[in-house]
Amino acid sequence: MWYPRAVLAAAAAAAGLPAVDSPFFSLDAPAALRQEAIEAAELGFTGKVAIHPRQLPVIEEAFAPSRSDVEAARAVLEAAATAEGSITTVNGAMVGPPLITAAHAVVARAHDTLTDPSEKAGC
Repeated sequence: MWYPRAVLAAAAAAAGLPAVDSPFFSLDAPAALRQEAIEAAELGFTGKVAIHPRQLPVIEEAFAPSRSDVEAARAVLEAAATAEGSITTVNGAMVGPPLITAAHAVVARAHDTLTDPSEKAGC
């Protein structure tokens, strides 16, 4: 099911729509839920349906950007802010508008998932 799920997520992204993955129906398998949610995030889904409140922390964790993802996104945004055109470099890699847009999305997701108000100020 990876291919059709990836196509669905890509089509939704191309249309500017969120792609929400189908629910995980087993309430007693948090490790399997975590794995499925991580796979959904890797495929490009923006979220996953929960059928019970106790699934929410697992799903939220799977879709939250890692600290290294946020640091990389911030580096892209800093480079873009000082660039003289729409293309710049970060750590020797070319960065243009699509990666800058993606970096904005990562920082926004990080801001939304932080629970400590002092950390939100740095997003």
